[in-house]
Amino acid sequence: MKIIFGGAFNPPTIAHKEIYKYVMERIKADSFIYLPVSTLYTKNGLESNEHRYNMLKLLVKGTNALVSRDEIDDLNYKGTHAYLKSLNEESMFLMGSDNLRTLDTWINYPALVKECKFLVISRGNLDDESYIKNDEVLSKYKDNFILLKGFDMDISSSKFRKTKDKNLLTKEVYEYIKENKLYEVL
Repeated sequence: MKIIFGGAFNPPTIAHKEIYKYVMERIKADSFIYLPVSTLYTKNGLESNEHRYNMLKLLVKGTNALVSRDEIDDLNYKGTHAYLKSLNEESMFLMGSDNLRTLDTWINYPALVKECKFLVISRGNLDDESYIKNDEVLSKYKDNFILLKGFDMDISSSKFRKTKDKNLLTKEVYEYIKENKLYEVL
């Protein structure tokens, strides 16, 4: 089984690295792959594909995790569903509770939740079980979701972008940001 951890990683934080450790201790997986989304995705304010890829490579140094270029090299962004279906092997897409609440806006929804498996990391006080149970589509495919509770880190990429607090990043990622003058860090 492959765990696919998709996201913007804008920038990758120590929480992204700790999530890798947390998941690999709990789920029997053959591999863990970070999948940075392309700038073709409609999210505003993303650093370049290359910078986010390079920062992820620094983040995973010394681990068995991999970083995929599949979405950032694809000139026709097709979405998570197409990527997961292309793997032709058992995989789970890893996301936080906040992303669970936006699945209905993703490309190829509801086929995405019907045909793919998800690993959801609880964030804050969000009740993922009730959310899935009370959602008309998600409840039909509730067996495609594994909920992991107990990961509690109040660290996010957006928090770094707001505060520029280097303690939210690994030393290597922070140095890369400084060297490349990203996120207005001097």
